[in-house]
Amino acid sequence: MNTAAPPVRELFGFERDPFLPDPATLWLDEQRRDAVEQLQGLVARRGFAVLTGPAGCGKTILLGHLCLLLGANTHRVIYVACAECGPADMLRLISAGLDLEPALGRSRMIRRITDRVAEMKGITPVLIIDEAQTLPQATLEAVRVTCSSSLDGRNRFAVVMAAADEFLTRLGLRVFEPLRQRVTVYAEVAPLTRQQARDYLRHRIQTAGVHADIIAGEAFNLLFDVTNGVPRRIDKLADEALRRAAREGATGVALDHVRHAARTVFGPRPEAQS
Repeated sequence: MNTAAPPVRELFGFERDPFLPDPATLWLDEQRRDAVEQLQGLVARRGFAVLTGPAGCGKTILLGHLCLLLGANTHRVIYVACAECGPADMLRLISAGLDLEPALGRSRMIRRITDRVAEMKGITPVLIIDEAQTLPQATLEAVRVTCSSSLDGRNRFAVVMAAADEFLTRLGLRVFEPLRQRVTVYAEVAPLTRQQARDYLRHRIQTAGVHADIIAGEAFNLLFDVTNGVPRRIDKLADEALRRAAREGATGVALDHVRHAARTVFGPRPEAQS
């Protein structure tokens, strides 16, 4: 029995997997391009930013793209994705990102971090916190205290907090007032419109080396309806649909390929989500 993977690349002529996340070839619509530009400016002035959007809409890969735009000689990026970690855990992660041995005691760790940042002449420390909505208030307060203003009035770090939309509701609570006052940029990403999803698919396929519309017509319409324009869902469904088409030796993705792929990746009644 032949258990080899379907020859998707060979059949369609892809140079690489079109649906593996790649910050270097990120598709940017006007909203995402604006978000990147806002965050770049925020980093330059060492501010605090919040990036929000529904799950699967590309917050993490957009942050990866931002990191590629920040020069390694002028920025020290510390990326943290630590669900529900406490203040001491966060300070240890920041310390590790600055090549510091964690100290005993929160105040000592903060002092070592601030001393190290003061030594980093010409280098901007950038703290990126993913899934910030999962962090306790005490952890976010530790971030504010550690990263905000030094004696010269300038923040020690540029801070970007990426989170689900409900994080904005949390920030509205009185206990978060000190942190909220630090935030000067709010950026967001949203699900794609039908035309944006078409452009997004075309971009993903073309950057992988194929210039034909191999997911079009009714097949594309069903793909969009099932995924609601969420990029991560589009990637999953398009990838499985391509594999099904390849197994049949088809030259493009048909409606049935999408229908059966949707049941595989989203369960038995995916069309109920459209």
